[in-house]
Amino acid sequence: MSTIPLSEITGDVRLALDIRDKAGALILGKGAVLTEVVVGRLKKVGVKEVAVMSIHSLKARLDALEARFTGHEQDAFMMALKREIRTRWEQQASATPAP
Repeated sequence: MSTIPLSEITGDVRLALDIRDKAGALILGKGAVLTEVVVGRLKKVGVKEVAVMSIHSLKARLDALEARFTGHEQDAFMMALKREIRTRWEQQASATPAP
């Protein structure tokens, strides 16, 4: 978990903690995806920083996975491992509800 200013969010990341107003009312729940539109709305209500689960989007993680396994295309074990990692990351990304 990292706490970062809204101005530094690039790509879609997930909220690590609920965002509440000064009265304690829920603004946005843990696990919500901070898209560009959501970030804009949070800025409008005065939110300055948020705790995020990861500063890397799923796409960035998958791109890094592809790069890491480059050169192992003929190794069945390595390709099975890459498929398993990709599947788990995609399932985790789709299991957390969006706002």
